[in-house]
Amino acid sequence: MCDPEEAHQVDNAGASGVDRSAAHPDLVPEAAKVSKGKETRILVEQFRRRHRTSLLTLLFTDLVGSTKLKQTRGDSEAVAAMQAHASVVRTELREFAEAQEISTAGDSFFCLFLRPSDAVAFALRIQHRTRTEFTPTFNISMRVGIHLGEVVIEERKDERKPLDLFGLQVDTAARVMSLSEGDQVLTSRMVFDSARQVLRSRTVQGLGNLVWLSHGQYAMKGVEEPIEICEVGEEGKSRLTAPGPSEKARPAGMSEEELGWRPAPDQAVPGTEWVLDDVLGKGGFGEVWNATHRRTKERRVFKFCFMKEKVRSLKRELALFRLLKEKSPDHPNIVRLHDVFLDSPPYYLAMEYVPGRSLRQWLLDADRLHLLSVDGKCEIGAQIADALDAAGKAGVIHQDVKPQNILVDESKPLSALGAPRVKLSDFGVGRVVDESVLQQITLTGGARSWAATTGSASESGTIVYMAPERLEGKHASPQSDLYSLGAVIYQMTAGDLNRPVTADWSRDIQDPLLREDLAGLLARDPAARPKTGAEIAQSLRSRAQRGRRRLVRRIAAIGAIVAAVLLVGALVLLWRLGESRNRQRELAGERDKARAERDRAEAAEAQ
Repeated sequence: MCDPEEAHQVDNAGASGVDRSAAHPDLVPEAAKVSKGKETRILVEQFRRRHRTSLLTLLFTDLVGSTKLKQTRGDSEAVAAMQAHASVVRTELREFAEAQEISTAGDSFFCLFLRPSDAVAFALRIQHRTRTEFTPTFNISMRVGIHLGEVVIEERKDERKPLDLFGLQVDTAARVMSLSEGDQVLTSRMVFDSARQVLRSRTVQGLGNLVWLSHGQYAMKGVEEPIEICEVGEEGKSRLTAPGPSEKARPAGMSEEELGWRPAPDQAVPGTEWVLDDVLGKGGFGEVWNATHRRTKERRVFKFCFMKEKVRSLKRELALFRLLKEKSPDHPNIVRLHDVFLDSPPYYLAMEYVPGRSLRQWLLDADRLHLLSVDGKCEIGAQIADALDAAGKAGVIHQDVKPQNILVDESKPLSALGAPRVKLSDFGVGRVVDESVLQQITLTGGARSWAATTGSASESGTIVYMAPERLEGKHASPQSDLYSLGAVIYQMTAGDLNRPVTADWSRDIQDPLLREDLAGLLARDPAARPKTGAEIAQSLRSRAQRGRRRLVRRIAAIGAIVAAVLLVGALVLLWRLGESRNRQRELAGERDKARAERDRAEAAEAQ
């Protein structure tokens, strides 16, 4: 049995030469400096041509018990067994097109894979075959270490020669393997997380249920930072225990992370009949997974927490859910909480499964962001306003309203306006308006402890949707959530889910009624925003009626103006008629007077 790390040490003897002039650069002539710089660039370019760097999955294997096999069976039989085992390893390796054997050292293999999931599948297959085909007869087992890292590869002109790999990551992969024992596959965290999203028990031929474990941080000799060591194996067959210290690696002390079980596809949640399907998301608290009940086939969403200090966040979210349920049981626009387990790891909340996608994904699919009518977008906003109204009545502030936290229930038909049914989810960073509201209900663990947990909620959220007062470090209020809702509605109607709310946002909104609603929601002063979610929901849903009422008022106003104009015109006309009659009378009088004067003059002449 050979230590593969020793077989792959990099000879750095050539790097020990020292340029003495570098210690006193001021004493070096300028021409020499230029010459030296040019020489350095030439050396770098030559190195670049001979080498390339790649991010690869590195796998080391080793046979446990091979030395004892030689002692008990003799060299001839032992060598034959190890050759047969090597043939099995190479046969399995050929099943992976994007994998390559780099070297062997005794009974150890060093292989490269492009994908971590392929490396883990290969490790499980060769370990399974070793266990079933060689352990019963020869009492040997296999240990495997897998690590993902960047390595330097020296280009070769002769394809028959093996690749030369350099770099600390090669040594790190060897040290991961050195921690393992027979029937054990250990990996670093990146390999573990990548593979468990892809591999299912049924996808690795001949294997039973897979178990995924985290064993915590280990300090590696020659590696500055500790590395998290994880394990994957067959339930009831693989070792599945935390590795002890070795010559070149040891546990790094107590971890803030809960160690042990980790979720993976096809795994049952411990102590339940819920089987995990696929991961929905990851965060600082842990992971969110879809799950299906073995018997009823019901679907649920599990929110797991792996960090001890983050369990407090789950307790806060539980408190908020219970407040919501107390005030607004089974609200149609809020994701429901079904179950909770916070007594021992794995800690989780089990929530309602919404068959669909986030609002962001739904809008971006099939260009709904531009095809959905303004009325349809306002209906989506109104539904979230209803949810925020219920939260406000319960004294709960969401603090992270955004399209990613709004789920579209695609099992429900679209409304007449083309809008889907939506639900507000993820109260993980929420808080209560006043701690006193928690005293009104009974919570497991005592109202006082829950109040302490919830009252200190995180002030986190997403900047582009955050109200001005929160950006200024002030406390959030229900009106802060309404501002976030306004930002969501603005983005939908502006046709850009990445656009921030700027001072000239109103230029992007053509509908005057919606512009009025958004002006209220996006007001800088929280007191100038709507008082409740119900108020804005009613306003958004009544846009058509408001438009008709405004049209009637305009028509009435126009009618009044026309009537006034007609009245004035009639009065002017009457005045003008009166003036005309008066003028006619005056003219008639003047004619009569002139005629009378003529008559008098004629009479006087006749006399």
